[in-house]
Amino acid sequence: MNNIVTEHYMIARDGVKLYTTVQLPAAEGKFPTVIMRTPYDKLTIDFDALAAEDTCGYALVNQECRGTAKSGGVCNAYFNEREDGLDLLEWV
Repeated sequence: MNNIVTEHYMIARDGVKLYTTVQLPAAEGKFPTVIMRTPYDKLTIDFDALAAEDTCGYALVNQECRGTAKSGGVCNAYFNEREDGLDLLEWV
């Protein structure tokens, strides 16, 4: 197992819960981080595959955009993306 995979609901500035998965290398310390946000529904996630994935020492943070898949709120393309992205950066 290369990674520790966790699920979270990040709370956006307006109170909407945004579904976020985090892959951390199974080691101590700080890691360079790749942040991804997607509007594509990923209702099923293979956590075993994420845990076994070689992330080359990077932490990976993947968030489902508001109103898609497991995230709350209403999807209104481009309307909340800036604020949601900035909230995610602060959360990380």
